[in-house]
This record gives sequence, structure tokens and C-alpha cells, in this order.
Amino acid sequence: MLTATLTDRLPEIIDSVWDDLVELMRDKFIANGGDLPDLYNDLDYDGDFTSLCDSAVPIYTYQLDELAYFHHAAALAALTDTYGSIDGAWPMGPFAAGLYLLIEQGVAERYEQEAADLWEQWHNDLQDLAAERCQDAATLAGQDEDPADYVSLTTRDDRLTVIDNWRKSAS
Repeated sequence: MLTATLTDRLPEIIDSVWDDLVELMRDKFIANGGDLPDLYNDLDYDGDFTSLCDSAVPIYTYQLDELAYFHHAAALAALTDTYGSIDGAWPMGPFAAGLYLLIEQGVAERYEQEAADLWEQWHNDLQDLAAERCQDAATLAGQDEDPADYVSLTTRDDRLTVIDNWRKSAS
């Protein structure tokens, strides 16, 4: 008797796409700072988010079969909810198209739950860095300056420093 072990890899796939999306957010933070980018308008403006989700859909039949064991009904339901039916010219078939939607939805849920806190953490770290630099400059000049006056003077390199420090603390 042959026994097969099946593993639900969808959570791992969603985590992987989330990690890639965090890198995309990091790039936006370094380039612009500013407000938290909108997932579908800003981060997917050039199709970046769509591409991350699309490239995460497995292409090998055995991987799709394994995921179908756990998510076939949910994938087809997502496809029906989004497009009205499972009919259509889906290049990889309706299950793979529905799986794409499950990945997209899973990452979008994480974005809603975690992105604002992460973005705020980066901004707070940036403000701390600016305040520290201002305090150092004021000390050298022998003055009592308000560090908050210099927070707006942060540069792209400062944002890069914040992200590098965050990466080091995360690993």
C-alpha cells in the first residue's frame, strides 16, 4: 500500500508573496517616504503586486493537485465571486485562476492587518534617527535645538538606514 503525504502549502505561498510585498513597500519607503501606499493603486500601479501573486501560482500539476486537495472548492468559489462563473479562457484552468485569487486575497488581508504598523514603525525609526542627528549637531554647536525641527530634513539615505536597521533586527 502506497501512502502519500499532502501538505497545504497555501499559507507558505501567501507568506512568500507577503515577504516580496514588504520588499516592494521598503523600496517605496526609501524612494518617497510619505504616506502608506495603497495596495492596488500605488503598489500595483505597474502591475507589481499582480505579478507577485501571479508568479506564486504553482505551474506543476502535482503542486496544483496537492493544493486542490485542500482548496479546490474555495478557489472555484473565489473565481465565481469575482467573475460570476468559472467559465472563461483561463490559460492554466479555473482552479489555478481561483488559486491566484486566494493568494491575492490572503496577501491583501495581511496588508490590511500589518502594513500600517510596519510603515509607522519605519517612520518612527526615521524620526528617531533624525532627532538623534539633530541632537548630535546641536551638542557640537553648543546649542539647545529642538530635534523635531529637523525631522523633515531626512533624506533617502536616512530612509535606507532605517530599512537596513529594521532588516538587521528582523533577522
